[in-house]
Amino acid sequence: MYNINIKKIEKQSHLHLGFLIFGFLLFLIIVGIIIFYYKSLIGLDSSIMSRGVRVKSHINRDGITMYSSIYYYRVDGIDYSCSLHSSSHTKPSTENKKVYYDSKKPSKCMPNHFVLDIKTCFLLLLIPIFIIVFSLNNIKKVTKKTKIIKELNKKGKLIKNIPYQSKHNHKFIVNYMLPSGNMVLLYGNLSYNKKSEDVGTVDLVIDEDNPKNYYIDVEINRLSGNLPQDYFNPIPQNNPPFDNEIECLTDDDTVTI
Repeated sequence: MYNINIKKIEKQSHLHLGFLIFGFLLFLIIVGIIIFYYKSLIGLDSSIMSRGVRVKSHINRDGITMYSSIYYYRVDGIDYSCSLHSSSHTKPSTENKKVYYDSKKPSKCMPNHFVLDIKTCFLLLLIPIFIIVFSLNNIKKVTKKTKIIKELNKKGKLIKNIPYQSKHNHKFIVNYMLPSGNMVLLYGNLSYNKKSEDVGTVDLVIDEDNPKNYYIDVEINRLSGNLPQDYFNPIPQNNPPFDNEIECLTDDDTVTI
């Protein structure tokens, strides 16, 4: 068993969970707005161009001038007006707009520019859907990382003070030779480890039977105390590591931490 620090992974999990909750709330808010508007449109089976527009203004508590529009239209010789209770700090146009109204009750109406079309609704919903899918995907990855760490705690091999050769895209790059003689390239995330040097050493726990499962951190120790064989032994110069088949483990978020 090793003292693998999973606090940074737990922080990731909490962060993605927060985004997931935010995405669901945003989705519900947008759906609520869409339902409200389309309920307002129920029964508005007729439309007509307004005959005139009047812009009202008032000053709110913050001293900002707010504007709202009133649209005038005529149905069967009777004049009606249509407006919404909302207002904006931007002065609206006085251009005539199409007004939707209920043919049985012409006073029930809605101005055209407040009507949400299907395309707009779809685009609005894409925002929370993207956040939800992104968060769920990352939560799945974090869950996999946690599972891998638990497995490594049971059967992973500890290699202490193994050199990392360089930094690439904020990643440690570590060469490690498996018992089969194949060299693997392992990547560790620098954003979670306070290593600023281009070269140095880190600690590695790896499942040599499944080398895609590994964990790199600044310091990892056995809970029962480190053993002499836990420390990295450089490969002898008369046995060049790249004479053998090279297997490159790419930067896979499911296995790289």
